Amino acid sequence: MKKSLLLAVLLLPCVAQAETYVCAALNSENRQLIYKFVRQEGHFAVTSSMQDREDLTFNLDLLFEDDSLLIMGEFRSGHNGGVAVRMINKITNEFAEDAAKIKKLYDVRLEGSCTKI
Repeated sequence: MKKSLLLAVLLLPCVAQAETYVCAALNSENRQLIYKFVRQEGHFAVTSSMQDREDLTFNLDLLFEDDSLLIMGEFRSGHNGGVAVRMINKITNEFAEDAAKIKKLYDVRLEGSCTKI
């Protein structure tokens, strides 16, 4: 019983503290966009926030990671089809997003900075 309790206490901080990045960038309308990336098993759960808009939540696949770079992405088909890639430089904390969508034939480029919490 004591060993089980000790093991649970030792593992609790690992479970409770998922790797999280909070990134901020200005969109094309010069409005601040805030992303919160929380590492899950094999992907990142993302919350996108902007003033005067309801938060959006979605998942991003982990495409690549090494000691200095984290790349996440999503691919959609159909009416809202397109591709979006988000990158975080783990050393400089820079953030970039590149996206292209078929519906309106436009592309998006965001740049900002992140904090790991």
